[in-house]
Amino acid sequence: MPKAITPRVDALVAQVNTFCESKHGLKTELAAHLQITKQYLNAILKSEKEPGGEKVLAMLEWMEKHGQAVQPTVAII
Repeated sequence: MPKAITPRVDALVAQVNTFCESKHGLKTELAAHLQITKQYLNAILKSEKEPGGEKVLAMLEWMEKHGQAVQPTVAII
C-alpha cells in the first residue's frame, strides 16, 4: 500500500524532528508525552511510520508547551 499524501503532517514531523535534534533528551521527553517507545518515535521522525490523529494533536500540544510555533503549510494538489 502506498504512503498516504500528508504534506501538513510531514511538515509537522519535520519541524518536531528539527526541534528534537536541538537539545539532548527531547526525543525521550516527547516519546513519554506521546506514550510510545523512543524507537517508535524515531520511526515516525524518519517517516517510516505515520502518527495517528491523536499523536499529531499531542505533538502540536508538546511543541506549543515548549514555545515552538508550528509553521502552517499549504498543500497545492
